Amino acid sequence: MHLSGRKLCASAFCVAGLAFLVCGLTNVEPRWPQYGFDARHTLFNPLERTLNRSNVAELSLQWEFMTGNGTGIAPLSGPALADGVLYVGSYAETTFRALDAKTGAIRWSYTGSSFFSDPAVGSGHVYTASLDGNLYAFPTDCVGTCTPTWAVPVGTLGTNSPPTFSNGKIYIGGYDGRAYAFDANTGAELWSGQVNRPGIDPVNWAPAVSGNQVFVSGDSGVYAFPTECTTPCQNLWLGNTRFAPDAAPTVADGFVLVPDYQGTIHAFDAATGSPQWKGSVAASPHAIAVDRRCAAHCGRLRRRESPCLRRLSRMALSMSARLILSIRGATSSPTRPGVLMDASRSQRWSWAARTRRRWRLPVATFMQPR
Repeated sequence: MHLSGRKLCASAFCVAGLAFLVCGLTNVEPRWPQYGFDARHTLFNPLERTLNRSNVAELSLQWEFMTGNGTGIAPLSGPALADGVLYVGSYAETTFRALDAKTGAIRWSYTGSSFFSDPAVGSGHVYTASLDGNLYAFPTDCVGTCTPTWAVPVGTLGTNSPPTFSNGKIYIGGYDGRAYAFDANTGAELWSGQVNRPGIDPVNWAPAVSGNQVFVSGDSGVYAFPTECTTPCQNLWLGNTRFAPDAAPTVADGFVLVPDYQGTIHAFDAATGSPQWKGSVAASPHAIAVDRRCAAHCGRLRRRESPCLRRLSRMALSMSARLILSIRGATSSPTRPGVLMDASRSQRWSWAARTRRRWRLPVATFMQPR
């Protein structure tokens, strides 16, 4: 925890570090509208094609904004970016703000009684939950002091789960151990379903949505619910994990991916919930990111388990941003080499999945603007 207010820095959007740096090379307006980028939580922006290793060193600070009051704890939630506006909460001031992404100027703000979760943007509104017990919807075109379009309680105990926006609905977890669905336009509760035992554990992770299913991380594993349901909503299937999940689920290529707090990455069939493969990283991974070629999970790769290599690339990224490992291939054929980078030491290693280190060469450390 940081005991002083956090500075929000500006203009190539970096979610993990709340950084916003300017490169001068971008020609597409950046966008990161909710936790995980999209409702499937891929944590991958397919439109970002400007920044690469050759030009990332040209990033420079454009602006910064103090989101705390200098004496409290920095914000515990991440920002959302949409249509040139950055939305971010503050724990110290219990304030939710909309900032101009180009200048850092405040467009509007709302002061509540507790801190706010990661926001989600859609249907002309930005949605955020608070430990005061409510889910809020603010119009994105507010000016000055903003009044929410609606605010509704999430169960009986509130929440700090990030909301997930998908197809005109908001999906969110509750402190009462239930998953909820709300109408994004009216705030009407559509349904809820039990995930964890009441009064034992909250649902803190953002639900993932893909197709007509909602996936929720709970104490026993991953739960799948139908998007169209009535209370009490019964889960379609439960993918059990030996230890409780330690992150929101990610959906990709027909798999539901989730890490548990002991470092096992589980892949379940999205339609049936049947286990497909699993692999191991260091304990307490916090996110899984995917694109068309690979799945990336935070944590250091500790060992491989061959079932998880089936036509998927895997990337392990430590929470200290030191290690990146990519392995491609299938269990039935020799794998192609991947790359391991230690950014703190500015070196790169070639790695073949069935051999030891093959070569090493220096490489520029990135994500550190001049």
